[in-house]
Order: sequence, then C-alpha cells, then structure tokens
Amino acid sequence: MSDYYLYKHSLNYSGPLYKEQKLDEKTCSSLLHDNKEAFFIRNVYDFDTPQKTHFWYLIKEDADLLENYSYQMRRHIKKAMSQYTIKKISKSYIQKNGYDVYCSASKNYKVKSDVLSKHEFEKDIENKSDSCEYWAAFEKTSDVMEAYMITKPDDLCCEYMVQKATQKARLNYCCYYLIYQLNLYYLKDMNLSFVNAGARSVTNHSNVQNFLEEKFNFRKAYCQLNVVYQWWLKPIVNVLFPFRKIIPNNKIKALLNLEAMKRGLI
Repeated sequence: MSDYYLYKHSLNYSGPLYKEQKLDEKTCSSLLHDNKEAFFIRNVYDFDTPQKTHFWYLIKEDADLLENYSYQMRRHIKKAMSQYTIKKISKSYIQKNGYDVYCSASKNYKVKSDVLSKHEFEKDIENKSDSCEYWAAFEKTSDVMEAYMITKPDDLCCEYMVQKATQKARLNYCCYYLIYQLNLYYLKDMNLSFVNAGARSVTNHSNVQNFLEEKFNFRKAYCQLNVVYQWWLKPIVNVLFPFRKIIPNNKIKALLNLEAMKRGLI
C-alpha cells in the first residue's frame, strides 16, 4: 500500500493531511506485515473536526498584510526586511550550502537530538519529494544564507515541512520575515486555502509551533489519532507507559508521549 511511508520506524500517511482516513484492523495488519522495519502506524483522521481533541495540525487560512500586525511585530519584520533577501532556490543549493544552517539550528533545540552528518543531511534532502519547494534568506551585505524553509504545496494547501535558522538570523528576526513572506506567497499569490505548520510535536524540541500560534495567528485544526503497534511492541508500551515522565531516552519518551495523546492524557 503506497499511501504510507516509513519515517523513523513509523508508518505515516504520504498524501495530503486532509485526505487521510481511519484505517481498519485488517489494513493495519497488512501494512505492518509488509513493513517489517515499521514499529507502528500513526493514523490521523477527521482533519479539522469541530470536536476538541488531543492531537492537531497547526494551520493558517488568511494572509495577514503587514499593517494587520502589532507595532512590535511590524518592527521585527521590517528589521529583517532591511537585512535579508528571500529567494526561492533549488534542492541542490540546499544540499551544498544548507548544512551549516542546519547545525546552528540544532544547537538551540530544548531537547537534544541526533545531528545528521553532512552526508546524511545531503541524502535526507535528496530523498525529499519532487513536489517540495525550497526557500532561503540571504544576508544582504554578505549574500550568505542564514535561514531556509522547505515547503510542500498541493492544490489546496502547503505544508511548512522544515524551518532552520542560525543564531544570528534568529536574533535579527529573520524567521519573522521568512514566515510572513511565505504566508503571503502561498495564501495570497497562490490562493491556497491554508498553510500547515505540522502536527502536534511529541518531542517539544523547539518553540516554533507556539511561536506561530502566538505571533502569526495560526490555529489548531483538531484531528483523531490512532496508533497501531507491531504485536511485540504493544505490551512493551503498556509496561513502560506509567513511567513515561521519568524515562530518560528521548526516542522512547516521544513514543510514549504519542501514546498519551492517543489516550487523551496530555
């Protein structure tokens, strides 16, 4: 079944987020049987349900013009405008020039995770979908790339897949300008229905979703979540679950956080 792809031992839906349907038991069994490297399936359905749930995507439907923001936000965006130029770039440019930005961004995560080697980074970019688009912010004086975003548009929406910025770019509010510009491009120029900044984080490794909600008026589009495990993993999750708050391993903690969201506990 080609609708699901393997990502860090998880089977995730590969199509537009609003098209994912609830999987029945037979389909889940077949998927897990055919994908031995998968530990579980993450099945997210009923996109943007009126019911408030414990799992969501963060979306924005309207392109706010500069005058719609607060005085402080306008100052931040204008400061970045004066210092950076935003350009649409190629996949190969990110592969060759994006690693330093990636490493700088990784140092500032609240939860430390494994940092890819340069070869792994280049391979990761190479494996991105052909429908992805690449954007970068260049410092005007040096023409050095200080931030980048990877997006994936379709006929209805655009997913903001990856956002990375150096410490210098963050201090100069470059991310404010980059997000502002991409919101205008996809929601106003391309006339898409909404942009999507990803699903609820299970690692809380950065504050980017809180930032988008508070500063750029993104909202939670609630969904239903089901997690279906390989036969051998389910009893392990049940045994470890009561200890999820004290387990030091970040990967195990992330899985148990996902289970807690499924159960409606966090």
